[in-house]
Amino acid sequence: MLTPSKRKGCTRDGPRKLRAHYNVTMTTLLNPDHILNELTRVLPMKNVDYVQKGYTLKCKTQSDFGKVTMQFELEVCQLNKPDVVGIRRQRLKGDAWVYKRLVEDILSSCRM
Repeated sequence: MLTPSKRKGCTRDGPRKLRAHYNVTMTTLLNPDHILNELTRVLPMKNVDYVQKGYTLKCKTQSDFGKVTMQFELEVCQLNKPDVVGIRRQRLKGDAWVYKRLVEDILSSCRM
């Protein structure tokens, strides 16, 4: 049986709601679509390939020979606090320190 959240072709009207976690960066902007547009503007400038699915960006970096060196996710989400939008980040593959520096660079380059 298909539940409402697993229907085929179901798209969300907005970002999903989360409790504040340790890997969520809070933003001052209140519009999740503007944050998503800003992230998609900055990622190509940092040589990061991404695939967008809803409010989630699945990102990866590649070496000169085409080998994937790092994979991570950035998701725009609504926090339980009223009118607070955040960016959830999660490293999937690669060196933790390189990931930390890259995500800090991406978030500091965004106009938020």
